[in-house]
Amino acid sequence: MHIKVLQQRYRKTALLVLVGTAIIIGLCVRTQNLGALHPFENDEQSWLLMGTSLLQQGIPVSWTVFWDKYPTTEIFRYGGLEQLVVTPFLDHPPLFGLFIGAWAALTGNNTYRPLDWMALRMPMIALAMGTILFTGLFINKLFHSTLASVTAIVFLFFPAHIVASRFIAAEHAIAFLFMLSLYVFAVFDSENNKNTPKAALCITIIALCSGMAILLKLSGIVLPATIIFLSLFRKNWLLLGVTLLATSISISLFLLYGNYYDWGIFTSVLSGHSTRPQSFWHFWSIFTQMDIGNFTMRDPSFIAGMIGLFTLLTNTNIAWEKRLTLFVPLLNLSLLFLFVAPVESYGWYKFIWFPFLAIGLGYVFTELWRGMVAYYVLILPFIASMLEQSMFIEAHSHRKIWLLAFYGFVAFSILLQHYVPKIKILPLAFGISIAFLFFLELAWVNTLIPVY
Repeated sequence: MHIKVLQQRYRKTALLVLVGTAIIIGLCVRTQNLGALHPFENDEQSWLLMGTSLLQQGIPVSWTVFWDKYPTTEIFRYGGLEQLVVTPFLDHPPLFGLFIGAWAALTGNNTYRPLDWMALRMPMIALAMGTILFTGLFINKLFHSTLASVTAIVFLFFPAHIVASRFIAAEHAIAFLFMLSLYVFAVFDSENNKNTPKAALCITIIALCSGMAILLKLSGIVLPATIIFLSLFRKNWLLLGVTLLATSISISLFLLYGNYYDWGIFTSVLSGHSTRPQSFWHFWSIFTQMDIGNFTMRDPSFIAGMIGLFTLLTNTNIAWEKRLTLFVPLLNLSLLFLFVAPVESYGWYKFIWFPFLAIGLGYVFTELWRGMVAYYVLILPFIASMLEQSMFIEAHSHRKIWLLAFYGFVAFSILLQHYVPKIKILPLAFGISIAFLFFLELAWVNTLIPVY
């Protein structure tokens, strides 16, 4: 018994060391040349323009895709440029614009001088790291520490998230609030007595997050929708009522905001959103066209992560009550994509998917660690893709040799474990595979981010 306790402590310590190391590496690679890479600077500037003008003039201005909906345009001097903008800009709710506009003011990026993109993007890094933290805490509360630790490590090395986390987009804040709310809900749900101060605090946090999400961007509706659905399943009428109240208040504030500036323009722009060319195929483009804005990334993490999510949700050895807490947000996210997604394969909506795809990846890697060798059918092509895109080996014929050697190593390990069970070689094979994969992911990301 004493040996087992020591083994458990050693395993937890080792996991904590790995997570700590991954946090340092993940933070470093996310902040590397943070001001570089501008595939869609106009989209980032739209939030800066909106927030800066609101704080300076009391009227939101920005560029828009709905130029025909706005009767008034003007020139706004900002960031070293004279920009043609519409006024009042009512494409989106004001909260995220105010947040990033306030940060721009604090860092001196609210004038005509050229922008310091490194300073402006720092809050996005903080939101990304916070999302990773609450994703790990959520999985730890819902399942166990091993899956939580592996999920956090995988999330920190997720190539698309590493690149996306540097861009100014409201979806980062929505994803952060989403995972915070799910973690707090898991804490609340585990309380036997729902009338304690701790339970009241949980309800308050969830209500605040639900209300704020809608005022960040309308796609934030997925958060209160998830909490409402979960409350109905759990028959928690107090949480249901408070969430409905917070959602109603936020929607009312948004409508008052639109009415205050110009109700006609406000309703015209809302109708413009609904009449943009749309396609149900956009849901599947999450996996076929991994574009981060106008920046294409062929990241297999999306595919492997979704497969991992499906296998996790269908694992009947896990209580349905736990799987339900993952099923509901995924159901709502899929509806959001199908209902509002434009024809373009890119879109900021994908950012909200990252925590859940990381959970799926974490599940795949955890099962591999436990000896479920079937997942090598998924992971080995993943490694092959990273080997090609990282250009770690330039000649494709040489890559084939490496790939053949790697497949042979895995096959040999599986056979040796089968014939000599006492030799625990599978954990070693897993460790080498994942270490090599993470190395290739970092090498690939390093080729994508330009040097100043």
